[in-house]
Amino acid sequence: MNLAECLSNADIATLRAIADNYQLSCSRHSKLALMQEILYLFRSKQFVADRIDDWKRGHEEVFVRLGLESRQVYSAEELSGMFRRCRDNASTALEQGERQGWLYPTTRDSGRLQYCVPTELHKVMQNETIRVFYSNIHQSEIGPLTYREADYALARDADLFLQYLARHEVPLTTGGSMYKRHLERILDLFEVPETPLEGGWRFGYGRRFYDYPDRFALLYDFAYANQLIEEGRDGVLRTTESAIGWQGIAPGQKQRSLLQFYVSSYRRPIPRLPQIVRMMSLAPPNRWLASESFLATCGDMVSEYYYDSRDSVWNRRILGMLCHLGVIRVGDDENGKTWFQTTKLGQQLLTQGTVAAAADTQPDPRRVLIVQPNFEIFAASAEPVVIAEITALAELKQGGPLQVYRLTKETVKHGLAAGKSVSSWLQRVQSYSQTPIPGNVERTLIEWESQYQSQTDTATDSLSS
Repeated sequence: MNLAECLSNADIATLRAIADNYQLSCSRHSKLALMQEILYLFRSKQFVADRIDDWKRGHEEVFVRLGLESRQVYSAEELSGMFRRCRDNASTALEQGERQGWLYPTTRDSGRLQYCVPTELHKVMQNETIRVFYSNIHQSEIGPLTYREADYALARDADLFLQYLARHEVPLTTGGSMYKRHLERILDLFEVPETPLEGGWRFGYGRRFYDYPDRFALLYDFAYANQLIEEGRDGVLRTTESAIGWQGIAPGQKQRSLLQFYVSSYRRPIPRLPQIVRMMSLAPPNRWLASESFLATCGDMVSEYYYDSRDSVWNRRILGMLCHLGVIRVGDDENGKTWFQTTKLGQQLLTQGTVAAAADTQPDPRRVLIVQPNFEIFAASAEPVVIAEITALAELKQGGPLQVYRLTKETVKHGLAAGKSVSSWLQRVQSYSQTPIPGNVERTLIEWESQYQSQTDTATDSLSS
């Protein structure tokens, strides 16, 4: 909504508060007079420029987040959460935003309290955010002599992966992953080389992130989530009918879908990823950006994630994956300094609502679980209803603020005997999980359930005979 619409939808008490804050001389009893005076005031570019620091002061992080969002309407709970994370008094900050004319309460669209940032003011906030951010970034018109640029390689490799599955029988391990022989063959076919994993602790960035190297894990999870492949109950990985339709999709649409999937998947361990990618899309054209100064300017937008250091999250999970997706090109200069630049393909993808489509909702505060590949479940400050869901099939291993639960064949068997269902449990736990349930855990639980049902059926047949 633009400012005029926000003022029209606001009640007269909101307009009076704005008029009192700026000591306007119009009548406090005429909504039309209040609207006209406030509109006239905010249409002055100088006035807005002078007041923007007042609005930003004390809660810069919230200002940046609102400036980088593509949407303009937020729930009261969302905004309160943003201010609390900045250690602000949420109710006071919201009242200040209303009083200064930057936030407008509304119940028009949903029937519940929301806040709208008017279009004109949102644009001002965005421009100010970009100006301040890029004033701190080292930039260059000349890039490194050599650099990596993937273009549409990931989409083409997705095609190759599906073609391989269509022509070969690919058996799966008991955990549901491919055997190394087939994995190596597939990786050898790809334009961008990767090698199978050699161990190490990995979780959080996808359903099969534990089993496969970074790039292929993203590609595999995308294919599985979009039902292009299926892990058969007979232990064979195969394509589906949907894979035939995939082959007819234009390369640009394939790449856009892959980018959307990346942002929606990786934003769980990296909550501010949509804003970071959005900032890249607003970079000065044809400029190389110094990786180190960009990361420093991001501040708390990039943080460590369990076993991943902050530098690893930035270099591998953000820069590395965006390069694989064709969004940026990355290279090192003669001094070993890393630079990156948004590609033409990246600009096309990022200006067509790709990031907004993948990040149209805020992280759910109920997501307090992390299911790990070793069948342990971390629960941080989980409510009793969440604990009840976990313990339907798992047992407590460690208490404290961060509780640890363990899934075993016996605990699952006990839950099944009590009438629980693995598929229902997986669905409910996923709704509380920060990251996808690892594929090996999912498949093993289903296998345990199948074995239990077979044993139960056999016992029933014996009794009846």
